[in-house]
Amino acid sequence: MKRVVIFFSLSLLCFARAAKSDGLNLFSDPTAHAWKLFAQLNQPVPNDPEGRVVWETWMLGRTVFANPNEKPVWNPLTPAVRTEETLEAMPLQLLVRKRLLETGKKGPGQVPAIDPNVGEGNETRMNEPAFRFIADNDLYYAEGIETFAKAGKKFDFPPEAIEVKAQWRRIRPPADAAKYHTAKVKRENGQEETWGLTSMHLTTKEVPNWFWATFEHRDNPSRESVNKDVQPQKQPEAFRGTKWENYVLRGAQIEFTDSMGRPTILSSSQIERSFQTSSCITCHALATVNWQQPASDGINSLTFFDENGNAPLGVPNTALFKIENGKPAFQQVDFVWSFFRAKRRNP
Repeated sequence: MKRVVIFFSLSLLCFARAAKSDGLNLFSDPTAHAWKLFAQLNQPVPNDPEGRVVWETWMLGRTVFANPNEKPVWNPLTPAVRTEETLEAMPLQLLVRKRLLETGKKGPGQVPAIDPNVGEGNETRMNEPAFRFIADNDLYYAEGIETFAKAGKKFDFPPEAIEVKAQWRRIRPPADAAKYHTAKVKRENGQEETWGLTSMHLTTKEVPNWFWATFEHRDNPSRESVNKDVQPQKQPEAFRGTKWENYVLRGAQIEFTDSMGRPTILSSSQIERSFQTSSCITCHALATVNWQQPASDGINSLTFFDENGNAPLGVPNTALFKIENGKPAFQQVDFVWSFFRAKRRNP
């Protein structure tokens, strides 16, 4: 098993470094680059009986920030069977929006249990370079993040950093499982169910403002009800006749606006279910920390919704950062909302 871990760690580092030198320019052809990433990260783990792919061996975001009093240790191959404790009932952004609309408070609050009648779950995973930046700089707890910002250090993940957000759904009928990338989910009653991957966000630090891409299963209901899929798809030929041919690219994003100044839009009908008119890059630009005014239950960050639950579009509003004496009161944390999971050692 150690050989498998070492192989994948080295191969992904080599892939990330080679992405800029293989003749594929993500600026001139972002959709082709998105498919290249999708194919690379969904390569099967050699000799893995559970059929896992590369990104499924990475650390869960909620595990990295689970204990503010204990430095996380890289766990290169997490358990194959998901549980209701490892999956979240809904994506972080939906939890934040729900709490804001119901209570007027920022942050996700207490994560609710998975609804047994709905059968859906979400997970965020980061690769080792992303994890190392967090662990090595003591950014896994709220006070550590605030100390880093107070010292004037720049939140700057390495170019090899990648984060994946995946949405899963219980497959009905079971015969449809062959059309999905699947995972086993063990419920509280001990029963194991087959769940299928319905949506996947890919985020890489290959460029300063990160590269963003979103994929969905073609059978998702209302997938194109608001935003249409990217055309042409440029799906790899190797996907023909496999489960992966059932996944489509919803979009790829590298800029806040297009050449005419219009805000770019990128969202998933699953992960951003209730706010389809949104922008990954704009929302993540508001991932911040205010060390001068600490929060009581995590970090004090800007929220990415207004009071009506609408998400921002286009270039971020500079006024939101509250520039004081030439410095922002809310310091940007390199587009990474996972810091929102951080807990305080002394709440």
